[in-house]
Amino acid sequence: MSHGLPPPLPAHEGLPPIIGRAPQPPLLPLPTKRPRVILAYRWWCALFVLMYLSFAILKILEARGDVEPSLGLIETLAAGNPQARAEIIAGKRAEAPGMAVGMAAVALLYGAAIGISRKPGSWILGLVVICTTTFPFLITAAGMVPLIIYWAKPETKRYFNRHS
Repeated sequence: MSHGLPPPLPAHEGLPPIIGRAPQPPLLPLPTKRPRVILAYRWWCALFVLMYLSFAILKILEARGDVEPSLGLIETLAAGNPQARAEIIAGKRAEAPGMAVGMAAVALLYGAAIGISRKPGSWILGLVVICTTTFPFLITAAGMVPLIIYWAKPETKRYFNRHS
């Protein structure tokens, strides 16, 4: 029983059928050797885990009153009299627990970034993680720039099975 449509052409050995979905580009074979930048990236993330955990601990100690909160230049000038200084320190101690939670959350994110998988989207995640390390401390750009250069190399992209 024909409905007026010609039958689909048979698929030949190794060729996709004419009717159906478009052929996908072949995936590149995943390299067996891990690029050296992956280890450097993991150490870089570990450094930031330690740094943010240290800040979180410092904020906890400030909140408990074991450590005096640091004052900026303007706060130091404003804290000329003892009452103003006590108010500024009390305010800093009150905000310290929230800062500690935020610092611990960022440390957790960098800790999770250490275990990056070999999926194509993970390459982008790694790139974002590397770029975000300059936001709190501009001095970290000295380490971030070489890391980003090696992260963008074709062998690193191929490791993550990234075609572009």
